[in-house]
Amino acid sequence: MEKLSWADFVRLYPAAHLVTAAVVPPRSGHHLARLPRQLNQLIRKQAPASDYAMAIVRITGFAEIHCGFAAKADADRLASLVKARVPRRPPEAAVSGWLSHRTFVLNATKEVALAGLLATPRDSRRTS
Repeated sequence: MEKLSWADFVRLYPAAHLVTAAVVPPRSGHHLARLPRQLNQLIRKQAPASDYAMAIVRITGFAEIHCGFAAKADADRLASLVKARVPRRPPEAAVSGWLSHRTFVLNATKEVALAGLLATPRDSRRTS
């Protein structure tokens, strides 16, 4: 389906499904701008059936990439690919407004793994 702006997505889907990438360690602005593009390519490759959106958020003192999905199946697909898990939350964070939430750490190792998921067969022959 269509990638929406974060504001439009939250307005249209006030209760949706969230997959969060915690960017660790901190990255430069240029590098941080590239990571959502990489995640977006991965999402588009999976041909989501519903609308989705992405945003870079700094709530916890470090950058997070939030991927919101209207359909749980689309969120489940991304969560499975990146091995995201249900986050541990303190009791005050239990009411978040999201129907489901999974999170993963987007470090250098995970970034290389994502690049591998995006590689075409032609790309992989070049590195062999």
